[in-house]
Amino acid sequence: MTTLLSALPGAVRALGEPGFERALLEALHAATGAAHLAVIAFDRRLLPQLVAAESRGGATLARSAGRSYFGGLFYRHDPTRGALARQPAGAAGDAPLLLRLAARDIRDRAWRQQIYERYGLAERLSLLGLAGHRWLTLNLYRGAADGAFADAQVQVLQDAAALLFELVARHYALRPPVAWRHSTRPPVALLEELLGRIDARLTRRQVQVCARALLGMTNVAIGLDLGVRAPTVATLRQRAYATLGISGLNELFGLCLAQAASGH
Repeated sequence: MTTLLSALPGAVRALGEPGFERALLEALHAATGAAHLAVIAFDRRLLPQLVAAESRGGATLARSAGRSYFGGLFYRHDPTRGALARQPAGAAGDAPLLLRLAARDIRDRAWRQQIYERYGLAERLSLLGLAGHRWLTLNLYRGAADGAFADAQVQVLQDAAALLFELVARHYALRPPVAWRHSTRPPVALLEELLGRIDARLTRRQVQVCARALLGMTNVAIGLDLGVRAPTVATLRQRAYATLGISGLNELFGLCLAQAASGH
């Protein structure tokens, strides 16, 4: 903890400045050995946006891994979303949650291979909390070559959780990310485009419903977003699946990945 406190002044001085994430990562590296940092915001529907990504030494690994994480829709399997969904409505005053996720504990093989194994990551520590009207997560990663976080390093982060999260929340209050001024429509539009290319027989409504289902939205949430009833959403999904000759969301996800990989 002493090491972290002695290293944090640089991050404090950088609050509201472009170099904040870099300074924060250096402080956290000194205390926990973290090599990469990512900040992710979740909207009211728990759809994520990558706010920042930083790797030590000017490397771009964190940003590349972030693009793969979102591009592959792997956040659908991330326990972070489940933890946030279970938080009570008045959780703003609570201490940030600390979650630990090792590569070996990831059940989804594609996520484990395409993110942790591909980029050489061993483990992630995540601080989750409410900043204003958004959930924020501060993710720290150690590389496979360095191994998992030691228990003492995890304790350092636990002891400083409230202070660290307040610093992150204050920084983005002073310097709101550009992404916060946009809705989640761009990724939805991308998925709609992919679905439209897969099979021209899909109706516009079926494409809209399936795209939102791929983002992890429930039938009720999709209905609210599109202004239709949840049973209608279910019917549209079933008809789309029948048209595509598939039985569920995982197969639909596979079709989209194949279409994206084809580049056509």
